[in-house]
Amino acid sequence: MTDLAGHMTRGEALTLALLEAFPRQAYFYAYEPRLISDDAHGAASSKPDFVIVSARHGVIVLEIKDWGRIVSGTQKQIDTIRADGARASYDNPYNTAERYAYDLKKRFETRVELWEQYRGRTQLKFPWQVMVGLPHIAQSVIAAFEDKGIWTPRTVAGREAFASPAALRAFIENLPYKFQIERALTPDMLDIIREILDPSLAIHA
Repeated sequence: MTDLAGHMTRGEALTLALLEAFPRQAYFYAYEPRLISDDAHGAASSKPDFVIVSARHGVIVLEIKDWGRIVSGTQKQIDTIRADGARASYDNPYNTAERYAYDLKKRFETRVELWEQYRGRTQLKFPWQVMVGLPHIAQSVIAAFEDKGIWTPRTVAGREAFASPAALRAFIENLPYKFQIERALTPDMLDIIREILDPSLAIHA
């Protein structure tokens, strides 16, 4: 996927380079997979920046923002200062990633091979988790937004997490997953997830 870097943002290209260094037997990822969902207005599609799949941890929906400075915000909106000094406001990227994650969860739920029974109810065999990446913002700045309840702790990665592949892996492995996978996802299950993220990879008998 390295040929994609030409039309990526700077933060997305950095993320791609780091993900390319992850061990292939433990991780794979998709860049801007097109997710189709049905909402009240008919068919709709969404494209998260990255979906990362860890055989040991689950599925991570990652939204990247190239903001250089954030000054204030709420659970709905983040206020930034652009390079030219102008103030700009954007939807909270955590909410955006969460919407993408719900779309993806619905796709997963169409495949019974990914279900299991747990305490009398049906659930996916792996957790899904929302993550935001701010490669140009210090983690200490992000912590101030966490303290105000704007972002869930340990879900927004700052500059330090993008310093190396090992640092990004450590952040991903420390996300607040809803539960821990007892056994690594099997190759067959990983193939189903790949097919959902990229239908062109479907294997037909």
